Amino acid sequence: MAIVTITGRDRHGVGIAQHEGKQVYVPGTVLGEVIDVTIGAPFTPKSPRCPGTINHIITPSPYRASTPSCAYAGRCGGCQLPHVTYEGQLAYKHADIVAALSAVVADEAESLVRPVVPSTERPCRFKSIRYASKSPLQLGFYAPGSHDLVPVTACPLEPLRFAEVAAGIEATLNDLGLPSADEQTPGVRALQLRQGDHGAVSAYLIVSTSLSAAQKDALVACAQQLHLESLSLGWNAAPGNALFTRDIELLSGQAALTQTLLGARFAVYPNTFLQVNYEICTKLYQAAVAHCHTAPGKGVAFDLCCGVGTMSLALARHFDHVIGVEIVEDAIAAAQANAQANGLADKCEFIAADLTQIIPHLLKRARPNAIIADPARVGLGAQSARIIGKVPGPCRLALIFCALTALQRDLPPILQGGFKIDYVQGFDMFPGSQHVETLVCLSKD
Repeated sequence: MAIVTITGRDRHGVGIAQHEGKQVYVPGTVLGEVIDVTIGAPFTPKSPRCPGTINHIITPSPYRASTPSCAYAGRCGGCQLPHVTYEGQLAYKHADIVAALSAVVADEAESLVRPVVPSTERPCRFKSIRYASKSPLQLGFYAPGSHDLVPVTACPLEPLRFAEVAAGIEATLNDLGLPSADEQTPGVRALQLRQGDHGAVSAYLIVSTSLSAAQKDALVACAQQLHLESLSLGWNAAPGNALFTRDIELLSGQAALTQTLLGARFAVYPNTFLQVNYEICTKLYQAAVAHCHTAPGKGVAFDLCCGVGTMSLALARHFDHVIGVEIVEDAIAAAQANAQANGLADKCEFIAADLTQIIPHLLKRARPNAIIADPARVGLGAQSARIIGKVPGPCRLALIFCALTALQRDLPPILQGGFKIDYVQGFDMFPGSQHVETLVCLSKD
């Protein structure tokens, strides 16, 4: 046994303490807590990294939740911080942003970072994916750091109706005798649920085995009984855990849900990316567009990594012409359809291309008054960041980062190009997790 103080966190929210040259990783702890722990053998031979088990919390943190936020806390890997109060979670995320920004602009970081925008509504849980176990088939989420399934009947971070839908589909799959898939056994890989306007729910079942006509009929009957807006079947037999596939069959209802964001209606298909926390997504995108709207000119705006055109259409209400760029061709087709459906096709142009290759050509065509970029978790990349940094002013730039490591890499070349940071703000897209979406608003005059 040893007495330790939690002084850090890893990317999974596990507390870290230092003790006699060892780094002790203690799950379920909060920064600043003094803990009596049992230290286990190193994770690997001769490593200073060791697991720790709580014997007694000597000095609890004021951010320790009096009761866990969920009945599955500590077992389900969907949330890393169920033992931390929501105030504490927001404080963690704000501190993470300040620390990341300090590596870029050390003296200004504290003054530039605004408080994290909290989530107050029930989102669709992160990706809303439930993985299937063996027999009988059960739906749930993975345990922390493993592929062991924790059966979950209802997640407090999902729309209430998801539990009913998941239970109904689970019962039907078991009635059909369908197994869960693994590397050796074809079967059910995952169920993805999404909510759209007016509480409409779509279900997307991903399998690695062919289903008979009778099995599909049973699923259709289940969808009708559950009053699902849409039920689709995706086939993906590729090894690994990736779920994306273009081999999709509509079994029941409409091919897409409709979701309204920023005053525009978007068709959401099974393989369409759209943030699932609509409350925070709206606030994040509104802030990004509002910053761009402060540009002195209203001629041209770029929406880089535009997806299905969510922010492109919002920009089109303030600028004469918007050019959206996205590498996924299906997303560009959806963006064009969305612009047409919302009466903005004449102000929007969408291009399917690699960002690094297309930006120099775009800058030869037009001088943007504003740029929004919402790239994938890897960020813009150093080369694209350097090119954007050289865009002449006056220009407003709104960058959204999924990962703070990408922020630390991409901001320096943009600042070296003459842009200045106006403010930075986190948006709590995924409460209960370590993750925070970070908006960086910059300008060049």
